[in-house]
Amino acid sequence: MRQKRLETFRIRLDGSPMSREESLRKELTVTSDTASYVRHLACLARDAGLDGIVCSAADLPQVKPHLPAMFEITPGIRPAGADAHDQKRIATPAEAIRNGATLLVLGRAVTEADDPACAALSILNEITGT
Repeated sequence: MRQKRLETFRIRLDGSPMSREESLRKELTVTSDTASYVRHLACLARDAGLDGIVCSAADLPQVKPHLPAMFEITPGIRPAGADAHDQKRIATPAEAIRNGATLLVLGRAVTEADDPACAALSILNEITGT
């Protein structure tokens, strides 16, 4: 079966058309600091019409002002004092919410707890301050 050709939407300096794939590769080349690049990717998501992004709690303060109508899914959430496991950029639920997270991803902090229901309730209490 023959594949359809990718639509072009950019022109090279020599005037020849650039494929969508080539254009995306060029667009996603990292040439700036992390905060600027994360903000750039978030704005690309917004401009593409996405409803939300997955974003580290540490990066939320840089992107939130540019995404007023989007939701932010924030992984790497750990209760205070919990093991980081293989996560590098973790935050407590309170830190993530304070930074603007709208959805928290709570994985192993709950699923690997001796009592998952108790762990979830503890995290809820940490969030609500009760």
